[in-house]
Amino acid sequence: MNVIRRVYDRLTGVLGYDRRGKRIRAGDPVMLVGEEIVPELSGLVARVLCKSSPKSKAERRHWGRASWVRIEIEGYTRTGRCQCHDLVRLEEGDDASWRQVSESTGWKPSSITQPDEVPA
Repeated sequence: MNVIRRVYDRLTGVLGYDRRGKRIRAGDPVMLVGEEIVPELSGLVARVLCKSSPKSKAERRHWGRASWVRIEIEGYTRTGRCQCHDLVRLEEGDDASWRQVSESTGWKPSSITQPDEVPA
């Protein structure tokens, strides 16, 4: 990795990169995708908490210098690799969020008509 890029990432709070090469920072919403993910967690939206490292020495030796982050998903915290663990950073904006929610859960947003006046 380029030295200037590493310094820039350190100064701007970049914790790692997702599988598409986008920067991941603390507080970013991410989605867990891929074959390695437990089926119950696949497609769920999580929030990045901080940089982390694997707990066991064998994992650290096996993965080398891969970026690890701690994420919060439905009240639980989990540690995982950025690129290898297939985190996808979600884009900001309502359109992208609703699209991601409908793709992951199958729920489709619909409008509800409200009466003009409330009956007395």
